[in-house]
Amino acid sequence: MGFLYSPLGLPFSVATWCVALLILAFALYGRPFRFLREASRQHLWLASITVLSTLWCFSAWVQDGPVLHLLGAALLSALFGWRLAMLAASLVVVAVALILGASWQGVGATVLIFAIVPVIVAAGTQRLFTRRLPGRLTYLILVDGVLAASLSVIATQLASFALRAAAADTAIALPPAWGWAVALLLCGEALVSGALTAVLATVKPAWLRSAILGSVESTIDPR
Repeated sequence: MGFLYSPLGLPFSVATWCVALLILAFALYGRPFRFLREASRQHLWLASITVLSTLWCFSAWVQDGPVLHLLGAALLSALFGWRLAMLAASLVVVAVALILGASWQGVGATVLIFAIVPVIVAAGTQRLFTRRLPGRLTYLILVDGVLAASLSVIATQLASFALRAAAADTAIALPPAWGWAVALLLCGEALVSGALTAVLATVKPAWLRSAILGSVESTIDPR
């Protein structure tokens, strides 16, 4: 998964660790755990970490190139906001590293690319569009679920390739099957995220809207 088994040099590993820890420290600085004061949200956050830890163990390598697996960043940021989503995704990376017995050198890079980057892209997309579009269920599903999930996959794969190229001693090329694999992953991510967003928007719409905008009341129009 990610860079857990990639041969990264010590300086590069330390650099990625430092960048990841600085961003996570900034996320913690906003005291995001206040959002989990309700027991139901606490249970949902912990359950999300458990489910993603299981899903991330199932990944595909494209001809010894980039690794592909579901991210869940869009749904996490829609439910909990970018700070808690980033912390949850980072905990998933640590959990998977412990489960797979991976070394510490690739954990920082994996957190940076597969936890921080997709959450930033997904949360940024959600915040940008949610503030400007009417509060209708259709827009919520398409933007928060489908569009944000798709962009997070694209950003993660591009960042993964860029980091892999920066860490390599020689020039590297993308495998021929990479484009098709990313397209299939993008469809799967958008489908799963969109479907779960639709279910949650119907059952608990206030969870989604309050996480993104920081409000308590939901203003979603079910049209």
